[in-house]
Formats: sequence, structure tokens, C-alpha cells
Amino acid sequence: MRDLAAQFMALAEKQRAIVPLMIGHRLMGTSLLFTGDIAEGRTHYDQAIALYDPAKHRPLATRFGLDPGVAILSYRSLALWLLGYPEAALRDADDALKNAREIGQAATLMHALSLAWWTLGWRRNYAAANALADELIALADEKGALFWKSAGM
Repeated sequence: MRDLAAQFMALAEKQRAIVPLMIGHRLMGTSLLFTGDIAEGRTHYDQAIALYDPAKHRPLATRFGLDPGVAILSYRSLALWLLGYPEAALRDADDALKNAREIGQAATLMHALSLAWWTLGWRRNYAAANALADELIALADEKGALFWKSAGM
């Protein structure tokens, strides 16, 4: 996973185009987060979100299946929590949810709901976490999205 993300990042750096760099940093951040290099992963998320321009990049949701900015904020929220920044983690989770609701694309919202659940659960705000899970399950049922339904369950 890390090798593929590094290859993507190298190609993006050669292109010097904003979108490939933004996606490359998100891929590197996620690869590093899930393999235990959380601080380095957060650095890549910070770089990715700095490149994200909602006016220009929200239309990419139809190409990639979800809004890149929501994905970056959602995963950075997990990284921030694990690094000991619970308030910053909650802000990113809240921003990801707010942006996903504004965008109005079901896949983006389901992604944000599923990851914000972790931050709220870790904060022991179980009522709010369960409300997000219930919303995710209902939306997934409506859209026939079994993967997201199982994530909510």
C-alpha cells in the first residue's frame, strides 16, 4: 500500500499539477496512518487540504466517488485523535460532515458519517456516535449501499 502511494506521489510530483498532488498526499496520508506512521500521515493530510479548493475540486466527487476534501478531513480527524488532539479531531470530523451535507452526494456523506463515528465514539459521546450510525444505516438502506450499511451496523 505504501509503495503504491509512493509511486503515485512520485508521478504527481513530476506532473506538478494540483489535483494529482492533492490525491497523492491523501493516499500517502492514509497509507501512513494505517501502517502506524501517524504523524507523517498527518503531515500529508495537511498538505492535501492546503491544496484543496472547494470551488475547483468538489466536482471531482463524481469522478472519484467522493469529495476529496471530505475524505482528507475525515481521515485527518482520525490521525489527530491518535496523536492526542481531540478538539482538532472533532473540528475536522464536524467540518467533514458539514461539507458532505452541503455537497449532497450520498457516497460522500456516507463516508463522512462512518469516519466521524470513530471520533465521537473515542470521545465517549455514544449518543452522537449512534445517531451518526443510524443516519448512515438509513441512507445506505435508501441507496442500496450494503457496504456502508454494514459499516453503520
